[in-house]
Amino acid sequence: MIRPREETPASRLDALIESGKPGITKMVTITAGVGFLLEVLTHSGVSGVDTPHLIKTGIGAIVGTALASAGANALNMWYEAD
Repeated sequence: MIRPREETPASRLDALIESGKPGITKMVTITAGVGFLLEVLTHSGVSGVDTPHLIKTGIGAIVGTALASAGANALNMWYEAD
């Protein structure tokens, strides 16, 4: 008889991270970051652009994109579970 592996907090965390599909999340986040960077570079000569504000906005956009992508991937894994 095959026994299921004992679940530990570390194995649960590993499963949670894996359900977010880190590879796909990384690709989506890099794409969003490059898009944001290109937008900033094309409008860098516009007056009234505040650099600290752009940095905060960029970090927020990248983190938000990563969390949204990981969440969507985890929901997809849950929905398609056998």
